[in-house]
Amino acid sequence: MKRIIPGETIVLLLIAVSGYFIVTVLLQLFENASSNNYIPSDAESYYNAASYLYQHNFKSHPTRPMGYPLMIGLPLLFNLNQADLHYWVYGVNVTAWILTVLLVFKTVRMVTNIHWGFGAAILFSLNIGNIGISNQALTETVYTLTITAICYHVFKYLMHKHTHHRVLAFLLLCISIIIRPAGIFLLPIGLLLVIPPFLRLPARSSLKHVFMVLLGLSLVNIQMCLIKMDYGNYTISYNGKLALYLYIGAFAENLKTGTPVNTIKSGRYHGLFSGTDVDWLQINQLANDDFKDQVFNNTSNVLQAFKINLMMNAMGRSSGICMAQNLRQRDRFDQIKRTFCSISRYQNTLYSMSIIGGLLLSLILWRKIPPEIITGIWVCSGIAIYIVLISAFSYWQGDRFHIVIVPLMLINLTLIAFYGVKSFVRQFTG
Repeated sequence: MKRIIPGETIVLLLIAVSGYFIVTVLLQLFENASSNNYIPSDAESYYNAASYLYQHNFKSHPTRPMGYPLMIGLPLLFNLNQADLHYWVYGVNVTAWILTVLLVFKTVRMVTNIHWGFGAAILFSLNIGNIGISNQALTETVYTLTITAICYHVFKYLMHKHTHHRVLAFLLLCISIIIRPAGIFLLPIGLLLVIPPFLRLPARSSLKHVFMVLLGLSLVNIQMCLIKMDYGNYTISYNGKLALYLYIGAFAENLKTGTPVNTIKSGRYHGLFSGTDVDWLQINQLANDDFKDQVFNNTSNVLQAFKINLMMNAMGRSSGICMAQNLRQRDRFDQIKRTFCSISRYQNTLYSMSIIGGLLLSLILWRKIPPEIITGIWVCSGIAIYIVLISAFSYWQGDRFHIVIVPLMLINLTLIAFYGVKSFVRQFTG
């Protein structure tokens, strides 16, 4: 009788969850999850967004799309307290982390074999940054799962040519956009890639695929319509505009004038939110005008700020680890925390650099790798590059923005290593 869960999957989960448990216990992450001093302002805004949806007649939040708040706000339907909400968030994020481990395993195993898949999944489970952020109400863990699932279906489509996987990848892209809105600029590319297969399919067989595409587009449209009704602009979120104005805009002005960036950012923030009524239409216009002015009249400093942000995000440490407090008053906690913070920084830098390294290796070995696999590698690399470039509009975020690309880079590097080793063995064994 065939097992419901294969033995290798059970072993993988035991190893991965054991590692997660050890890090969690050493750093007291479970205890910190419900500590008010451990909740960053971004996490607080997601709790507010959940409250808007579940307790204020499905009102949208100006900067947080509905995807993640819908997930974490479910306990609000049952009038649970704040502590219960923290633990629910922890459960959601840990589940997403475990599913990402399994997806890395499945993706690599599908292309190579069980041993390479197992190794890639274990390496992901050992990435400290992904563990450290999983106990905070932030989108990174769920978003990581979503884009890993996109890449899984991309490889599945490239290997088997089933339109179903192409459409599923597009649907997941739309879901990722209502979790983390920066992906909105990938939507036109996704549409261009998903529509052509419909032209070659009989109407009946393509009906379910059309439904899935329309479902994805509808989710994005609902989010944009909610923002339009509540705040005035037909947009996915105002978060991007705030990043332009309060982060890269403030940083570029700092480089030009020498005024401390925190002073500039604080002045800009109070200028936007000092009144009782916030006019998001006005904020949207102000951010657009300021960024245009910076690009045309302060170009070199905008580019310099972008470059510095890129480097800082690539070398940042895990904020989830570094914020942890010694709530149990354990000996050597500070030493353990410093060690894990340093490891998270090295891992972040390594995986950030692996984008370029992986691309170069794939170009060197492209004749040794099957065309469908090299295409999948380049798609994953393209998504990773897009995420990293978008992240450079903000700063001082630790490793938050780059840990989401870790499974993509592990998939790419493992596949490149597999075919590189295979070519080397074939060459020397004749």
